[in-house]
Amino acid sequence: MNEPRSVKSHGDSSRREFLKASASAGLAVGLVPAVHAAGTDTVRIALVGCGGRGTGAALNALQTKANVRLVAVADAFGDRIDQSLKGLAAQTDRDRVDVPEDRRFVGLDAYQRAIESGVEAVLLCTPPGFRPAHFEAAVRAGKHVFMEKPVATDAPGVRRVLAANEEAKRKGLAVAVGHQVEMDDFFAAIQSGEPYNEADYGSTSTMTAILGRMASYSGKIVGWDEAFNSNLDLMPKRIAWDAQPPIQPGPDGLYACAMPGVSKAL
Repeated sequence: MNEPRSVKSHGDSSRREFLKASASAGLAVGLVPAVHAAGTDTVRIALVGCGGRGTGAALNALQTKANVRLVAVADAFGDRIDQSLKGLAAQTDRDRVDVPEDRRFVGLDAYQRAIESGVEAVLLCTPPGFRPAHFEAAVRAGKHVFMEKPVATDAPGVRRVLAANEEAKRKGLAVAVGHQVEMDDFFAAIQSGEPYNEADYGSTSTMTAILGRMASYSGKIVGWDEAFNSNLDLMPKRIAWDAQPPIQPGPDGLYACAMPGVSKAL
């Protein structure tokens, strides 16, 4: 009668030591615990940017194998939110869309309120000029991120994304970029705590396109380092409805076409 108890005690002790060692190893490589909402396997997500691509990204997320629930949305315009939720309700399980009025955020700061609404992951699908600031905010808040490509519109924006991604790596956050390639893998990584990060690759891809634009607009041969270190910032200095964009239309109300050898492009 004593032998089974002795064997069990030894086994429990060994198992405890193994789990402690495994936990320590996981922390050493920067893994985060598997995500569970309210004791379930549900991953709560927020959608930032409710246009066509944002709605499509949300639909892709809700159709994955993982138990994903949309619980918050954000957009600069309220009608976009209404259209997006109506479209999602018509194309997916209604139980997966749970966005009451108090989690429908409108305005230029709506992204911040969505990030802080008790979600585990955010989908960043606004126009790309806003991506660096939104990504920084999500990482600061410790949220997993899916972001549409491109991840910026200029070299300063790319550098911001890369810097924020170093923090995302330290926190063990999952970061997916681009195609609706990869939603299954993204949410599987969130639930398992396995490393998953595509932001460096997405930033390099974005910077390659920006370099091409620089060369085309300037009519010059542009090297990688020159392009990457450019300080040409295409975003307004502040984000507000009355903010002045750095590029203005001419007297005729039209924007000037880029002229090689004339336009400032890097």
